Amino acid sequence: MPKKPSEAKKNVYLDSDIIVAAEIPTDIHHSDSQDFMKQVTENKNPDFVFFTSVFTSLELASAMIRRTKDKDKVYSLLYRIKKTWKNSINPLPPMPPKEMTSFTRLIDSLVETTIIFNTPSGDTIHAQTAASWEMHYFVTWNKPHFMNLKRQLGDIKVLDPHEMLNEFKANLKVANGAITMVPVKFPSPINIKPILGAIGVNINPIFNWSIAPSAIRYEFEIAEEVGQADKFSLKDEAGSGKFNFFRLINNLKYDTKYWWRVRATNSAGVKTSWMTSFFKTKTRPTVKSGI
Repeated sequence: MPKKPSEAKKNVYLDSDIIVAAEIPTDIHHSDSQDFMKQVTENKNPDFVFFTSVFTSLELASAMIRRTKDKDKVYSLLYRIKKTWKNSINPLPPMPPKEMTSFTRLIDSLVETTIIFNTPSGDTIHAQTAASWEMHYFVTWNKPHFMNLKRQLGDIKVLDPHEMLNEFKANLKVANGAITMVPVKFPSPINIKPILGAIGVNINPIFNWSIAPSAIRYEFEIAEEVGQADKFSLKDEAGSGKFNFFRLINNLKYDTKYWWRVRATNSAGVKTSWMTSFFKTKTRPTVKSGI
């Protein structure tokens, strides 16, 4: 039987996109998701209890197989997260057992959830699970997908991982006889451009991103894709500045894939996680010879 949410605790539901991103190095939210999941699995604050769908591990397996094609790696990963989650993340079915009287009842309920909450099919199970088990928080990178969940169920706060970490920070805990704050990073830059996976980018692009709250400086790196495991081991350019944009000194190559990333630093010297993206430059223009 799954561990039931407690009325005396703060019940936090984790969308699978965070868990998947934490395990996929090329995901745009990889670093921030890893930081968040570390907070979850090492949580020592008894006020918070974490839950996810019983199907989340299967979603993770499917995502990993599509990206790595390595089944052995996937099975090893599933075994590891099963042991890691054992005492920190509790799996829940889409409905409480007393309501899930038949398979037909479950399917009907999921269809109703899709209509009521206007969620994509992949998000329906997470929406219904959070609603059925009376969560206090729903944490996801895809907040727009779940805004109807927030409107329909006012008691559930729909937050991204950065906002959830701020909730941790707002709650005091007692450690070794002293009151301390749960640590939190300030948000990484977002809305980075060129967008993830862009094609036909100019060879002299201007890179820009949304201003990160409290940031006083940004670091920037770019590297050509040459098959290296560490995408930034061979950097083409790197720099830093106080503005939320960066212009390269040299033009890029035509028809070439590049990885780039940016992170912010605040006045206390705290750095955000890298926000990483990639794009491909446009093909070299054809020069027409005169007749």
